[in-house]
Amino acid sequence: MNSIHRNGVFCACLLHPGAQDFQALAVFGLVDDGPQVGNKLNKGREWMNGSIPWCGPCSNRWTRDSFRYGWHMDDYDLRLVELYDDANPDGPDHEFYRLLADEKNARSILDVGCGTGILTATFVRPGRTVVGIDPSRNMINYAAERVDGRAVRWILGDSRDIPHEAFDYAVMTGNVAQHIPDGEWERTLEDINTALRDRGVLAFESRNPNTRAWENWAAEDPRIRDTMSGPVREWTEASETAPGQVRLTSHNLFMASGHHVVEQLVLAFRDRQVIQQQLADAGFVVDGVWSDWNRTPCTDDSPLMVFEAHRE
Repeated sequence: MNSIHRNGVFCACLLHPGAQDFQALAVFGLVDDGPQVGNKLNKGREWMNGSIPWCGPCSNRWTRDSFRYGWHMDDYDLRLVELYDDANPDGPDHEFYRLLADEKNARSILDVGCGTGILTATFVRPGRTVVGIDPSRNMINYAAERVDGRAVRWILGDSRDIPHEAFDYAVMTGNVAQHIPDGEWERTLEDINTALRDRGVLAFESRNPNTRAWENWAAEDPRIRDTMSGPVREWTEASETAPGQVRLTSHNLFMASGHHVVEQLVLAFRDRQVIQQQLADAGFVVDGVWSDWNRTPCTDDSPLMVFEAHRE
């Protein structure tokens, strides 16, 4: 156990999920005595905010280090996590995924990149198993605290950490597919295919690169949104750094406090033919590609592409 450093100082690096003696976390009251980091108690917020110090060798926070979790280098800011559901409320996209689960009579559901769990929690039904997995500690901690998500098993990780179970139905929503870089994306499809039963269904959406949506994002004027934290002024910068790769910089100015939170990520824009081939390579049969949540067939100029496939 090397996470108690000289002078008896406790280091937050103990919470790295690769720590050898995970049971010791319960001693410090940081997590429940169980296997999933998603079970953290509230004190976990302290080390996220820096109240619990990092030792010298671990002075680079896990989000800026080389730990395996995360499709982006930095975790989401806690303030933005708490505002996420208001900015991305339940809607026709969620209803599409719920109806598909019921249509397929899914008894076990996997949500990859579940975020705050706003959709994941609504999959819960009597006799149905629901698992939500996400590489963001802040997101998965928020999801684990949901009153409506107590029946969900929350897991910190990516597709490599999917439980060794057979799922009927898997989803990736909120354009999660675009947050996963090439290489990892192909592996993710393969991992999900392995996790599904025969004829198990995968559904997800992605933006069509032909419509170049990022150009509209960059052209939009700043807007002020009323939130639980007061008014927030928001604006976006976007640029195509390589074919199919768009760097997105989101600015969030909390006007009451003056805090300016900047989030930066790279989105992958893959065209329909590429994704269909990647699905086939991973062992899927594509059942449909839709342009909206009413299953209208996709065309070359459809802004949205909704993929529905099953395992061979």
